[in-house]
Amino acid sequence: MSCCDWARRGSWAAEQLLAKLGHPITKSLDPLDPSDFVLISVRLARALRGAAIGTEGATIKAAIEALDVDWPTISEDRRDQIIAAARAEVAGLAVRVPPLVEPILERSASSLVPLTRKAAISLYDLNLEQSAEWAASLVESLRDSQMVYVKSQFDTRATLFDSAAKDVVRSGLESGLGRDDISEALSTKLTPLGVERGTDYWNLIATDFSNKTRTTSQLSTFSDAGVKRYKYDAVMDQATSEFCRLLNGRVFSVEKARKRTYQALALRDPEEIRDAMPWVQQSGSRLYFRRGGEQHPVAHVDSPGVGSLDNPGNYSDVMSNKQLEAAGVTVPPRHGHCRSTITAV
Repeated sequence: MSCCDWARRGSWAAEQLLAKLGHPITKSLDPLDPSDFVLISVRLARALRGAAIGTEGATIKAAIEALDVDWPTISEDRRDQIIAAARAEVAGLAVRVPPLVEPILERSASSLVPLTRKAAISLYDLNLEQSAEWAASLVESLRDSQMVYVKSQFDTRATLFDSAAKDVVRSGLESGLGRDDISEALSTKLTPLGVERGTDYWNLIATDFSNKTRTTSQLSTFSDAGVKRYKYDAVMDQATSEFCRLLNGRVFSVEKARKRTYQALALRDPEEIRDAMPWVQQSGSRLYFRRGGEQHPVAHVDSPGVGSLDNPGNYSDVMSNKQLEAAGVTVPPRHGHCRSTITAV
């Protein structure tokens, strides 16, 4: 089981617990507390999914219904037109869904930014005050940066939908299938690209946004208080990724990380954002990140720790701290469903 599979299982378990308990949470959550952070992310995921799923579901249903035609009897040009029309329906989600989720992200950040600053001031006994102007500016940057990903994702979904529909129709015709069989195959293949895929997607967005908001707020608070260094602090359980195990306990520059983070938040092209602060991926025993279409090695996993409790793992050919900082991979979140945080040194 991969680190992301473990993380998804943990998010699912937390969500089921909330649903079972009928949690409304009335107490003020502490973003720096690992358990509270999970609840913050789960609540955000539920809100995002609740706002989007009706529109997503209706759109995918309409697109699949548009594809319910007698494929063996129509011309190839007409087939392309029908699939293009269904694709356009799915692509329309990029216009309809963002206005539904953007206010939710803004409300989440508006709560999480001051909560994080307050918690950091209290935890480290920092001589600082809350700043409404600073918080409002950061909320806007975080919201706009995350919406770049949200809007880009719907374009990707439309392309996947188009490609899958063409493959199903072509394969069905080559196999001599009739209208009913092809329509059933289209529904089976294309529905997960819409509604079901959306569930995991909103969980991912919620965790990424919550962690990015928490970490950025911490970096700004540390910088304002004159804290020079921070420690990468992973949640060491079965779900912890190899990369977070590798970085756990390492110490980095607050100012370098803060500057890099704010530069990334100012970008509005998804590829430029990914290049500025890339996620670290794993393939076999290799940890690497992508930049400019190329893979850049981070470390080799000699003895994996994923799936084990408090197992730091063993690694070789590891980037130095200076190289990691230059690569922009020293601030959580650095992979999907990342729960790691930072602590002041």
